[in-house]
Amino acid sequence: MGDTESFGRLLQKRRKLLDMTQEQLAQKANCSVSAIRKIESEVRRPSREIAELLAESLDVPSADRHAFVQIARGLRSGRDTQIAVINPATFTDHRRHSRISNLPVPATPLVGRAHELAEIGHLLQEPNCRLISITGRGGVGKTRLAIAAALLNQKVFTDGVHFISVLLVKSTGQLVTTIADSVGFAFFGQADPTKQLFNFLSGKNLLLILDSFEHLLLSTDFISDLLVYAPEIKLMLTSYERINFQGEWVYEINGLSVPATGDEDNLKEYYSVSLFIQSAARARPGFVLKPEDHQAVAKICQLLEGLPLGIVLAASWVRLLSCQEIAREIEKNLDFVATTARDLPERHRSLRAIFNHSWSLLSPEERHVLTRMSVFQGSFTREAAEKIVGANLNLLLALTDKSIFCRTGDNRFELHNLIQQYARTQLLNSSEEYIRIHDLLCRYYCNWLKSLETKIKGRDQADVLSEISTEIDNIRLAWDWAIKRYRIADVKKAARCLSWYYQLRGLFVEWKAIGEVLNQLGLEPANNKS
Repeated sequence: MGDTESFGRLLQKRRKLLDMTQEQLAQKANCSVSAIRKIESEVRRPSREIAELLAESLDVPSADRHAFVQIARGLRSGRDTQIAVINPATFTDHRRHSRISNLPVPATPLVGRAHELAEIGHLLQEPNCRLISITGRGGVGKTRLAIAAALLNQKVFTDGVHFISVLLVKSTGQLVTTIADSVGFAFFGQADPTKQLFNFLSGKNLLLILDSFEHLLLSTDFISDLLVYAPEIKLMLTSYERINFQGEWVYEINGLSVPATGDEDNLKEYYSVSLFIQSAARARPGFVLKPEDHQAVAKICQLLEGLPLGIVLAASWVRLLSCQEIAREIEKNLDFVATTARDLPERHRSLRAIFNHSWSLLSPEERHVLTRMSVFQGSFTREAAEKIVGANLNLLLALTDKSIFCRTGDNRFELHNLIQQYARTQLLNSSEEYIRIHDLLCRYYCNWLKSLETKIKGRDQADVLSEISTEIDNIRLAWDWAIKRYRIADVKKAARCLSWYYQLRGLFVEWKAIGEVLNQLGLEPANNKS
């Protein structure tokens, strides 16, 4: 660079080094193409505001921006200072620095997510996929999976991959500054910070991972605008729920594979067991899974539904307890699954802390409905949720999006066991609500059995038996509640159909028990011979 080169010449060189047209620079700097032409041809000098926008648009480092603006304004000569950013060699170094990623390196290996990593990798390399939301329950491993997928695919993003925890971010303004800090951008002047950040990111091939985004759903306009103004940017969000954009690609993850009851001989084929063994070995060096522990470890993984964080927390107790004792404690007490590990955030140090955090993100109406939903045993239908709990379709959709429960088949839903256990503690806090919701469940299923009384003896008998089998856990709860609360009308409605069901299924102990109950209540026994 010659010492006597004009600012217009320096500006032109810098623009060409960035492979940017005058039109592109004008758009980023929010000025006219004519103005850029006149500045480069030395017909006019830029204002201070335009000079600052040009510095930002041309990626001039913060340390050089004051000198850049002074030269642009004619207050300083190029021969008086070295503006390193305009030097091609230094520019190359700056560009290389901008590609440096900040991905954290996890302290422990990721277990059992090869399939998920392959699918997310495909999305990261899909040109039409600009926004990926990795959703799932707290503790299921969304953050770990996002980091691992980014590490495997970071070469796709020539300007780098940035992991940004937004857990403590409270507003869109804070989100803007947090992203800027992560990507190494410094704001200048009085220009709008959001527009400055968009101009900086425009044209960059970056992956931004926004971790724990669920509490920032009111900032979705910012996300939408970012995708428009920075068309080469990709975003990957981790969240309890999707943000409901048309261009959003949702990838929901669940717990690790869990051994089925009775399959204890093949435990090591299940990733939840592999994670337990690895975690236990870290907690107690020399730990080896013995044959007498197989059933207990399988039970632990089943109780925790393959939830990775829950398994890690449970395995930490092998320092003091046997696997059998750990399984028994989990069955008795949700608070047992906890740790004092300092490298875990507080909300991840126990299952209750995880659920408390999830609970705080629900609306009052969603909390009320979830509390009442804990009354169900196993899966339930949309109709039952509406009639018993008061959950309309929009609430069901909202809670599904928040990974509170899942669909198990046509028109059936099921709460995750751990969430149900947590929600049930909320229900038990109000004895009046507890009784009322059980009364509603009892009335609903007893009426339903009454409506099937004729069909169970007709041509549709096989279908009716199948329907009742699907609902049998809720039916037994309703029947037991009707007897306990001396709800004679409900007992009469349910007795005949339920008696037929037990007899046709060969469940004669339960069939005889119905007759004994009716006799104790002074009612006529169900006559299944008619």
